[in-house]
Amino acid sequence: RMAAARAIVQRERLGSDAPEGPLEKEAREVEAAKQRWIEAHTEELENNEARCRFPHRKRFRSAEFVHKHLVNKHAEVLDMELLRVYTPYMRSVYDCEPPLAKPLPLVPVEAGGSVSYVPFADLFREVEGGPAGAAPGAG
Repeated sequence: RMAAARAIVQRERLGSDAPEGPLEKEAREVEAAKQRWIEAHTEELENNEARCRFPHRKRFRSAEFVHKHLVNKHAEVLDMELLRVYTPYMRSVYDCEPPLAKPLPLVPVEAGGSVSYVPFADLFREVEGGPAGAAPGAG
């Protein structure tokens, strides 16, 4: 969330001519979803009062206090709603990462009575049929 907020601030410093990146778009969509959720769970009453629409139906002096209440006391429900907005972005970031972006441990391979350690990436390439370099069983 902080990275998205920093991206928005940086974009505002550069001016509106700067292209909008995925983090700024995500931050705007998350904020819009949060505001929609808050408004959907706020009931405006007479005399500038407001009420939380959750089953306890708590009353407040103004809608501003209901908004604070929703964010503080019903955060787990809000988080579930925001997760629906985050999921496509998290999935796209995950899909953009190469399959072996993180270092993996060496895998022990037995060949001819001796054990050698081979990088997992080499085994992965062999299974996919790609170039494996030296085959772990050859030797």
